[in-house]
Amino acid sequence: ELAFLSDLSLLHLNSNRFCGIIPKTFTNLTHLYELDLSNNRFVGPFPSVVLSLSSLTYLDLRYNEFEGPLPPQLFDKSFDAFFLNNNRFTSSIPRNLGKSKASVMVFANNKFGGCLPESIVNFADTLEELLLINTSISGCLPQQVGFLYKLRVLDVSFNNIVGPIPYSLAGLSHLEQLNLGHNMMSGIVPMGVCELPNLVNFTFSYNFFCEEEGICKNLTSKNIVFDDRRNCLPEKALQRSEKECSDKLEQPPVDCFEVCCVEGGFGNNASAGSVAIPPSAIPAAAMPVSAAPLVAPSYP
Repeated sequence: ELAFLSDLSLLHLNSNRFCGIIPKTFTNLTHLYELDLSNNRFVGPFPSVVLSLSSLTYLDLRYNEFEGPLPPQLFDKSFDAFFLNNNRFTSSIPRNLGKSKASVMVFANNKFGGCLPESIVNFADTLEELLLINTSISGCLPQQVGFLYKLRVLDVSFNNIVGPIPYSLAGLSHLEQLNLGHNMMSGIVPMGVCELPNLVNFTFSYNFFCEEEGICKNLTSKNIVFDDRRNCLPEKALQRSEKECSDKLEQPPVDCFEVCCVEGGFGNNASAGSVAIPPSAIPAAAMPVSAAPLVAPSYP
């Protein structure tokens, strides 16, 4: 049995057809610092046995059938990276998100709901990639996201996010990929974001933005690949209908203090109708994230 290999430091069991639950005897693997169980058929709640592995710095559970809530202790571990995408995790992500020092966090294609907690700022010194695609998060993006100064990839597409693009994102000088597509955001696309020195891909389609500042109107001149479809941008092609835009403008402005979970983090303000898109409905698309194709549905 693997658990008897007490000196094991790396365990990669990815891309098999292993099923069942993770055995408790894995607690014997005290020297293990990499655990990859991805692309299998493991089931049950989050495998709490990994929390007892004091040397573990890399955890990959993606593409399995784990379900239920994430334990708060997960974010107290000294992980360099963890991949939890494409499972059936629900409930909430604990609000202490940020006590870990990970450089890569991937939550995509689960059913969390609620808001992105302000404690995300605690990752400022380490976080480079944050992917929250299709996780049913709602509320506004907190200004604290703009303090993650090492961030290179930020993808919050296919959610229920409302409100404006935080101006603080203009401080993300290392940002290369920004995807805000398929949400319910509104207001202006700020020039400070469009002028980011390393930005190469900016998607903000399928929202309700009504104005682009400065260079945002001509991102081609900066060699930025962009997608601005299905907004309310004057004189731009492939926008929403006049009725859709006027209906949105007639609504009261979003008050982020009202809709955001300032104290509660994920899970507190999840709207009853927030349901993540089934991963089976999400076609493959290349994503610049440490190994994984994370994807979003394709619309005209």
